[in-house]
Amino acid sequence: YVSFVDDDDEVDSKYIDRCYDAIVENEGVDLITFNMLRVDPAGNRLTCKHNRILPEDSGMLEDGSWDGHPTHLMLWRRVLAESFYFPDSSWAEDMDWARAAVRGVLTRFNIDEVLYVYKMNIESIRKAEEARSENRMGNS
Repeated sequence: YVSFVDDDDEVDSKYIDRCYDAIVENEGVDLITFNMLRVDPAGNRLTCKHNRILPEDSGMLEDGSWDGHPTHLMLWRRVLAESFYFPDSSWAEDMDWARAAVRGVLTRFNIDEVLYVYKMNIESIRKAEEARSENRMGNS
């Protein structure tokens, strides 16, 4: 299995144990998802679930959490992960890869716990917005 963990984010102390148990109990499953806590630069916290398949299906839930498509942070079966191109880019390469790879998922298992803390930082947000703007201008 493959998962991408950013050096400025945190995994829960149960991350390894929960992921290992899920792999052993669900042998050969294509994707193992779990919840993530997103913390913005102001310290606002949002629980993110990853139960949707398509990005356009993402949205807020009644409990105040957000539900979206699986990201690069989840556990992807290696053979599946290797079958999708990972762009050589310094922004959004991981999200673009995940959007493509999720379409190859036939089986999945969800761990309904927060196992990952994603810390948004201003510089990354700024670079992503600049790149999106440049991409829109280049495609017009």
